[in-house]
Amino acid sequence: MRALTQFPLALGIALLTATAPAPGAGSDTLKKLPTSAWTWEKARHLLARAGFSGTSAEVSRLYRMGLPQAVDHLLDCSLSEKQKAEDELEALIDGVGSGLAAASNKGAGPTLDALVDTADWEKFYNENTIVADENHPLAAFSRLHMIKLLTTGKDGKPLPGRRSLVNEGWIMETMRTRWMEELLTSQAPLEEKLVLFWHGHFTSDFSTVEDGYMLYLQNHLFRRHALGNYGELLHAIVHDPAMLRYLDNNTNVKGNPNENLAREIMELFSMGEGNGYSEQDIKEGARALTGNKYDSKNKGLFYFDRKNHDFDQKTILGHTGNYNADHFADLILLQPATSRFMAAKIFAFFAYQDPDPAIIETLARNFRENRFEIKPLLREVFLSETFYSRKSIGAQIKSPTQLIAGTFRKLGLKRGDYAAMVKASTLMGQALYQPPNVKGWDGDRAWINASRLFARQNFSGYLVEGKDTLFSNGRSIGTTRNGSNSSRGVDLVASLAGLEFENSTEVVDHFLRSLFAVPIADPKRQKLINFLDQGAPLPSSTQWGRRKTTINERLQGVIVLMMSMPEYQLC
Repeated sequence: MRALTQFPLALGIALLTATAPAPGAGSDTLKKLPTSAWTWEKARHLLARAGFSGTSAEVSRLYRMGLPQAVDHLLDCSLSEKQKAEDELEALIDGVGSGLAAASNKGAGPTLDALVDTADWEKFYNENTIVADENHPLAAFSRLHMIKLLTTGKDGKPLPGRRSLVNEGWIMETMRTRWMEELLTSQAPLEEKLVLFWHGHFTSDFSTVEDGYMLYLQNHLFRRHALGNYGELLHAIVHDPAMLRYLDNNTNVKGNPNENLAREIMELFSMGEGNGYSEQDIKEGARALTGNKYDSKNKGLFYFDRKNHDFDQKTILGHTGNYNADHFADLILLQPATSRFMAAKIFAFFAYQDPDPAIIETLARNFRENRFEIKPLLREVFLSETFYSRKSIGAQIKSPTQLIAGTFRKLGLKRGDYAAMVKASTLMGQALYQPPNVKGWDGDRAWINASRLFARQNFSGYLVEGKDTLFSNGRSIGTTRNGSNSSRGVDLVASLAGLEFENSTEVVDHFLRSLFAVPIADPKRQKLINFLDQGAPLPSSTQWGRRKTTINERLQGVIVLMMSMPEYQLC
């Protein structure tokens, strides 16, 4: 695949300038938050939205930076993409290798070492490779794909005398667990939150793609472009094997175009449904996308099928030429509808739904002027009064991942049963690598129904108290609990070390400030205080060490009660 550029078309820059609003249009719509208005509570809001929350100490550190420095810290706090990919790959390969060895000991078939670097391997690999990928950043993972082929063959059926060593479902569960760990522990939370955003925007799912390798490549793609350039990501998507498979582009050939990918790119991925394009534009766009395929029989990578690409003239969005997939992406990026639609979707994800159109016009202008760079757009949002307004703070219902990761981080946990967190997220309605449809997750009020609320409440008991909570089918979501090496749950006494509390009122007020995005009514607050004092008044923190187990149980109980309240579901 050629190196991607933002605007290969010669007319790109001129058209982009021509379609932009006049300088200054709406420029004062998003006023910056005055320095004097920066508060601890606003720092808490920024950390929750531009990440997944944190402890009160982490919020305090962000607050002390001041607003501009805090925003830059979150925007620039990204790890080495290459190193992260290599680390994740190494762990995954090692895990598969261990699983293969264990399977071999049970008579399941040959071990990994018995297949790799043999003459059989080399012959099979060389004969069945369309695109050489020695320099591919995820080349090591392609070994898994090839191992699967060596044991099952191209049609997916076991070869004579061999059993499959690579279970696709096991690989997917491993990938889900690894991603959940990243969501809960990454030191670059904004980057990881954007990976989740792009996953819900450029949707693909495992039940359709049925190939963990392709989805791994796509997840890596989202991480590489998370805080980068939307235009480059759009170009990459029309070459992405998982997307090509998900939307059937291998059947999109000259003379018989399949419109699925072209339609969703325009309707959902760039311009918004019905915004500035016609059915004819979709048909012509499908012709431009012909020939972009994934290698279905071998290594699962992208390749361009010249024999099935339509090289004839096409008219798309008012322009005529011998267009291919990259030209199609370029033409979409030139449309004012694209910057408006994407600015609105990004704003809604981080701030709130249905903002004033003038806000979106200002952000769309920012997006165009910065050639679809994501950081300048987010910086303008995070520095604005609007982002910290009453319409924004506490206006979102937490997604399952926001609830899980936010709770994990607010409690200061460092490790946990990530597989259990994956199960909990699924029961709450957000299965990683499995959005419900091409529109992604609906979010907001769709996160809440009777069964999902039950799962949310049980999750708090599982995480905080270490209870072997039954979630469904009479089973717990995990065998280990919260990484505390204790069935007694989170050590809240230890987490509060260094802070001083005279009574239950001070403890409750501390938790309300650090855990909640919105205030609660005084009667509810008093009920929490009474709950913590039931049996006997809570002693001052100077006495907790002598009764650590009992105090922990009381603190855990009030935290679980808080997390069951409607206000805790808001972010």
